[in-house]
Amino acid sequence: GQILANQLTQGANYLKKTHPKATSDELVDNIYQQALCRKATPEELAVAREILGTSPTPESLADLLWTLLMLPEFALIR
Repeated sequence: GQILANQLTQGANYLKKTHPKATSDELVDNIYQQALCRKATPEELAVAREILGTSPTPESLADLLWTLLMLPEFALIR
């Protein structure tokens, strides 16, 4: 809900602040390495480029972070 959305917005703002001149591909590489300890697959990179566009904004970065959190790697099944 709202707590997660706020955290993603804060994370996106932090990424934009700490990597102000990074390209979309550089941001994707950084995010995937930190979140999943691997590079994005070609398919994942294509989707991420579509989400971020040519000039990433905090909003598009938050959308990408949200997308990553929906991956099966982050699903908790009890």
